[in-house]
Amino acid sequence: MDQKIVKLKILEKFKYKLCYPKLKKVKDKELFRNEIYRKYKSVYLYKIQNILISKHGEPNLTNKKLVFDYLRTNSLSGFITIKKIILILLFYLKKIKIYFSTYIVVDNGIIITDRHSSNYYHWVTDVLPKVYLIKKRHDLNKFTILIPNFKSSFQRDSIRMITKNVKVIKKNIFLKKCYYISQLNISGCPRPDLIKKVKKKLLLFNKDNLAAQKIYISRKYSKHRRLNNENKIIKFLKSENFKIVYPEKLSFIKQIKTFSKANFLISTHGAGLTNLIWMKPYSKVLEIRSFNKYQNSNFALSNLFKINYHYFLTKQKNNNSNGKYLLNYFKFKKFYKEVKKN
Repeated sequence: MDQKIVKLKILEKFKYKLCYPKLKKVKDKELFRNEIYRKYKSVYLYKIQNILISKHGEPNLTNKKLVFDYLRTNSLSGFITIKKIILILLFYLKKIKIYFSTYIVVDNGIIITDRHSSNYYHWVTDVLPKVYLIKKRHDLNKFTILIPNFKSSFQRDSIRMITKNVKVIKKNIFLKKCYYISQLNISGCPRPDLIKKVKKKLLLFNKDNLAAQKIYISRKYSKHRRLNNENKIIKFLKSENFKIVYPEKLSFIKQIKTFSKANFLISTHGAGLTNLIWMKPYSKVLEIRSFNKYQNSNFALSNLFKINYHYFLTKQKNNNSNGKYLLNYFKFKKFYKEVKKN
């Protein structure tokens, strides 16, 4: 199947400088060094003729560069070559499968998702800025945005708060004319101008006048990065008047309403901390994280929104980046009191 591609630059490349957080130790500077100077590449709109899209929203791309863009191979860490080979093999196996499936014909549509888009953090920081960009461009806002039929609802709820011109893919489709927007940014640090506009737009839906509150995000219902002694931590934080929140149990709009009133937020590293975006400038965030230099996404978000970022470093079980956090309760309690004073 012939895919004719036309490439159009829609955003220029630029550089952006972040600021170091208040360091607990001088050597901690190494954790953040690679995040300080960020380079954003140019963003392109690709016009592609004749392309199959699976019912899971995966485009049947033939261009190698676009395949890598969709798979976000530049965000891989650790065993990069092996992971890249596996991702590409799986992608092409699915590609073969769709050729033997039935499909419906659709005239045109825009693809804005990639292999990370089911994740809350990546949806909010990588996809919603694309939605906003499309909404504001007269040459794009007339085309329907196509998104997969995700199991979770936050994708559908949030995108419809920005535009109504969206269609959920429920069957394999043959797209006569496809518009594909390349990555806006490297994973972990969204484009400042666009993510700030997304925040401004979505906060318009927050009409509640709630009092400021302190929040602890629990990962009780997550398989990864849970605290080994969370019950003890929760008991202490409740005594400090913290509200315990489980983001996956809240609707998208409820998350905005809840976290926009938070003036002190504590959590282990994870997608739930994405909600610091909705907080007011100069609020406090305390992230429980490992020594992994790739866990800087929430530090970067705090920087962009002028949130006072604090971090508590701890080991993870078996040195696994998704392993349970082995937190020293007494050291954490002492550090919390220091942050509370400042």
